[in-house]
Amino acid sequence: MRWLIIFFMLMLTGIVTLSSHAQTPEIEPEYGVVFFLPDTTEQAIDQLKDFQQQGFNSIKIPSWAWTVPSPGSTLAAKVSGVLDWCDAHQMKVWLLENIQYGSASQGGDLNRVLADPLYKRSVLEPWLELLKNRICFQGMLLGNEVGSGHFLSKLNPTNPQYMAAFQDYLLKTHGDLPTLNRRWKCSIQSMAVLPALTRDSPGFIDYQRFAHAHFATLYDAWLEQLIKPSLGSNLLYGSKASDSPYLQRACQSFTVCSWDDMMANHPPHIVRLMTDTVQQILGRPVFNSELHLYHDKVAFVPNRRLTRYRYLLSAIQGEWKTASYDNQSWTKEKIKVQHRAAVNTIAECKRLEPWLKRFNDRTKAPVAMLVTEGNMHWSSNPDVPNEGPAYGVTLAYPWLASLGHPWRYVLDQDLSSINVPQVLIISSPWLTAQTIQSLKQWPRQVRIIAIGSIPVCDEWFVPHPSADRQWLHERIQCVDSWDTLHTRLPAVEGLPEQATQVIMGRFQWWSRDRGSYRFKFPFAQLEVRHLQTRDSELVLMITHDRDVQLTVDLPWVRGARVVEHTGSNPGRLINPHAVSIGPNDVRLFEYKR
Repeated sequence: MRWLIIFFMLMLTGIVTLSSHAQTPEIEPEYGVVFFLPDTTEQAIDQLKDFQQQGFNSIKIPSWAWTVPSPGSTLAAKVSGVLDWCDAHQMKVWLLENIQYGSASQGGDLNRVLADPLYKRSVLEPWLELLKNRICFQGMLLGNEVGSGHFLSKLNPTNPQYMAAFQDYLLKTHGDLPTLNRRWKCSIQSMAVLPALTRDSPGFIDYQRFAHAHFATLYDAWLEQLIKPSLGSNLLYGSKASDSPYLQRACQSFTVCSWDDMMANHPPHIVRLMTDTVQQILGRPVFNSELHLYHDKVAFVPNRRLTRYRYLLSAIQGEWKTASYDNQSWTKEKIKVQHRAAVNTIAECKRLEPWLKRFNDRTKAPVAMLVTEGNMHWSSNPDVPNEGPAYGVTLAYPWLASLGHPWRYVLDQDLSSINVPQVLIISSPWLTAQTIQSLKQWPRQVRIIAIGSIPVCDEWFVPHPSADRQWLHERIQCVDSWDTLHTRLPAVEGLPEQATQVIMGRFQWWSRDRGSYRFKFPFAQLEVRHLQTRDSELVLMITHDRDVQLTVDLPWVRGARVVEHTGSNPGRLINPHAVSIGPNDVRLFEYKR
């Protein structure tokens, strides 16, 4: 227990750091299924045979505190039978064990994280015995749709250990009460009497960072003390957690970046953000471990085009591991139609893999978008527009796509270790002091462009020292808005006109209070990616909107023979003029000269 407390405090004070630029491994694609075990082993094997014939090569088995495969139990026999079949037939297996951060009954009591994190170890130990030395076993995810930021209301005297840990964090972060009062704009007399925090409070960033470290301490303890000693360190371990790269990277023991979406129609910047800032920096594969495309009972608002778009775009962004939800819920005839489309798309992804992987490595892209803890917001609420510096990451995707340059997301904490870009874009309400110091070390020829205004405050909205503010104003160019960025960073010559346009498209969404609805979201009307290979040129065209219908002349042809690799007749020569591109479409062309 002592090592846990020491490790937690080191994380909070910043002494423990993450190594950047791990060599990104070759990622083996997984087309998986969330696999709820049927009643019998025979039924499970019959389903596995069907899925494998359809092209799926991976399953993820969920388990809870009440589904423990105790020795000699019917469940243990069924699990063993499934694992035996998967070992013999090259079907990969994941376990999702629902150790739920924040749930006392499911192993995540907030007050026991530091002193007794493994108090529910008995729910996992039988699984570890069954999984040892299994060829098929790929890795384990701890927690289902867990996150750290939902427990602000728990900072009260009814959770004394949780509260005390936060108070210790504040003292180590700020050093003394006068500094905390200045940053929080308050006048407390003791750490024991903290003002109420909201998401708009200057002190919310402290709670967010504390919560990330606290969350990480729980899952790192499970992995380092129990799971890795039993199963080894070479498997993939993580949590089905939030898509925040800051939370994912807080967990030192994770070796996979696992998350899940909410709807079939999901914003494209999210996968790009994780592949750029986690997978390509730390070498942790991004895994959508509960891909929501179609379902008998849940309204994910599917369509066949959208299913194809999601699979192909994920692969283009670099996410090659998915697990579609779920094996028990594809029985209605209209859902079977969706599933058949998914099977066809998986076959297309496998065929296109060598080409699509060429678009994955963006570590040396000349244009970079700065990511901070303060600019990752996006809204599915029709009444809350995706506007302003807090939405910088979201807005960067369509506007940088509309310029046609290769680009990437970069985290503020990585600025001293990444491949330095030619251009850095900033749209954030604030910058940390460390960010400014890192930027001061960059070569002067790197252009830094701010959108709207130059951020001159720190994460508590306290102005930086005057010398730093002066440096920011002298060093950074500024444009009024995203739609004037092209005046400082012109679009690539030859882009089709449609590719230079950013539109307010409509995303299909669902919520309990609204039901199914649409909300406006910014897209490049047509996203074009261009890649020179040794023997030819590759051009990708992507439409993100559900309603768009375009007719496009392919760019940069210059007399080349044009082959299309996507669609039902791959490898055919096409006329590059007046190419029709529909909604949620992905098209791959090769120019041969």
